Amino acid sequence: KGARQEYDGFGRLAWRKAARGAAEQFFSYNAEHQLSEVRLSGHRTFSRVQYRYDALGRRTHKILHRHDEPDAEIMTFHWQGLQMVGEQSSRSPDHRVQYLYGEG
Repeated sequence: KGARQEYDGFGRLAWRKAARGAAEQFFSYNAEHQLSEVRLSGHRTFSRVQYRYDALGRRTHKILHRHDEPDAEIMTFHWQGLQMVGEQSSRSPDHRVQYLYGEG
C-alpha cells in the first residue's frame, strides 16, 4: 500500500505513514504554525524530533531523541540574515558544516 497522511483543521500535516512497515509520524506545531515536534512510532532509531525557532521564525535547533541514548543530539543552525550559513551537532562539537552561496 502507498503512503497515507492526515491533515489538521489548518491544513497542516498531522499524521503520516509512508508505506506498509514504515514508522508512523505524528506532527505537532507551535502557536506560529511552525513544526515543533515529530513523534515517531515504530522507527528503528528515533522516538521523536523537536524543533526550536528564533523571533524571526528561523529554525535554530533540531533535537533528536534516540531510543537507545539518554541524551538527545542537538543540531544548532547558524544564520546570517535569512540565509542558513551552517550547522553543528552536539555529537561532533568540533565538526561544523558551512554553507556557501554563490551568485546566480
